[in-house]
Amino acid sequence: MKMLILILLILNLISCGNGKIRNGDASELTKTEVEHSVNILNIQENCEGRYILTGVNDCQFVIDISGSDYHVKTTEREIKGSIEIKENEDEMYLLFKGFVGDDPEEEIVGKYEEGTIIIQNYGNSVNPYTRLNECSDKYLVLERS
Repeated sequence: MKMLILILLILNLISCGNGKIRNGDASELTKTEVEHSVNILNIQENCEGRYILTGVNDCQFVIDISGSDYHVKTTEREIKGSIEIKENEDEMYLLFKGFVGDDPEEEIVGKYEEGTIIIQNYGNSVNPYTRLNECSDKYLVLERS
């Protein structure tokens, strides 16, 4: 019995330095998870602002971002929701939760690049889809104003 207690005590001591950070409510996060959460908060702060569709367009399209919330207004729709940030290697994408495209009815994702949101509005004959019927441009480029 003493041997079992000694083994359990040794295993407990060995597992203590495993790179986890314990907060007040007893939940645990790794250092990488904490750094990722701080990075997401910094990205959200950098994304805040009003984005307006650029170029000569047949539609109006404005996105206001504040923290993790957005407000979209186009010629035909007005939607509010939250943003989920997706990172893929060196690229960052914004998933607009609740902002659904026309065909297929899927949530819209925009690529974020230094104060610009780019949304591919429609596909091609091999991969047909349409995000916003009210806009005819293939790429919708919204710049922070």
